[in-house]
Amino acid sequence: PGDNSPGIDFTLLPGGAISGTVTDSGGPLDDVQVCVYVEFSTGWECWYGDTTDAAGDYRIPKVIPPASGYRVGFLPDDGVHARQYLNGQSVFDLADDVAFSEDTEMTGVDATLVGGGAIHGYIADDQQMGLGNVLVVPYRFYGGAWHRSDEDVTDSGNSGFYDLTGLPADNYRLEFQPTAAHVGEFWDNATSVDDADTITVTAGSSLTDIDAVLDIPTITNTTPPTVIGKPKVGVTLTTSPGTWSQADSFAYQWFAGNTPIGGATKPVFAPTAAQRGKSLRVEVTATAAGFHPATQPSASTATVAKGKFTTSKNPKLKGKPKVGKKIRVKLAGLSPMPSKSTYRWFVNGKAINAKSAKLKLTRAMAGAKIKVKVKVTAPGYAKRRFTIKLGDRVAG
Repeated sequence: PGDNSPGIDFTLLPGGAISGTVTDSGGPLDDVQVCVYVEFSTGWECWYGDTTDAAGDYRIPKVIPPASGYRVGFLPDDGVHARQYLNGQSVFDLADDVAFSEDTEMTGVDATLVGGGAIHGYIADDQQMGLGNVLVVPYRFYGGAWHRSDEDVTDSGNSGFYDLTGLPADNYRLEFQPTAAHVGEFWDNATSVDDADTITVTAGSSLTDIDAVLDIPTITNTTPPTVIGKPKVGVTLTTSPGTWSQADSFAYQWFAGNTPIGGATKPVFAPTAAQRGKSLRVEVTATAAGFHPATQPSASTATVAKGKFTTSKNPKLKGKPKVGKKIRVKLAGLSPMPSKSTYRWFVNGKAINAKSAKLKLTRAMAGAKIKVKVKVTAPGYAKRRFTIKLGDRVAG
């Protein structure tokens, strides 16, 4: 029952077989994986395989010969022997390509394995706590450059300890590739494979304490902080913190020249007379969880100029303009409060001998017009002068 769909045809390709024996100097080796690698557009893959028996024999049937040939690898998993490719080669990239005819069996594809070496170590953070899941990538030198030995890549598990075993005798360099939370490196404290230290592995050797301490990354500044505003005594300047790779918070420190200003640790700062004539800059420190903080200074400002007195109310004379009374100068609303004030009083335009903030109106001043000239000063500020007139003539 069911549909009968004609025309669905297949052409079965004839296959061959590969067989051989794997030994070491002491005799046959069992439980060695034998792979036949085929090259695809994405790279070489172990496409056919078998495992040696107690006599060291294997046989891989139904191998369809690829157009570009194949490669054969002998991959022990005992941590004692080193892997090998056909004709004794230990580097896959340098292994021979082999071709054979369809529907034939290639026999005598044998291998004699030699002992491998081992590298052991511990990967920790800067608190000496083990770092897990760090890839440990060996490199080998051939063709004039260092190349990843992807067949030997391992990781540090959950504890931070790693073991590279069954390594073919050769010179190696190691790269430690952590998760994004830490910064990778090459052994020993190098930033590139060309600068890394070389580890020499010999047959049967077991190298220990090839350790690494991986640090957390440091925040990077991409645009420096800037000071916004013109530097004048008493005028508040603000800070743009710049841009950073990461930042949860910022801290600030203002400087006059190269000297830190005590207490000036906010994003805003108003220069005082102590900074008059000096250039200012601000250092911004960025912090973020899981990163080392980083500090970046702004460019220096121009030198701090004198400030200017400001008034929210016009100065005036208070008191009754009547003979026998006193009038006084009121400077309310002046900022900052002057450290020194001088006064010069005038009656009908003529200066009199009176230099305090108060003036007693005498009978001689009856009917007169009164004014006072005031000069105020403060450290770091330009002098300012006021002329204040009494609104009414002095009453008798």
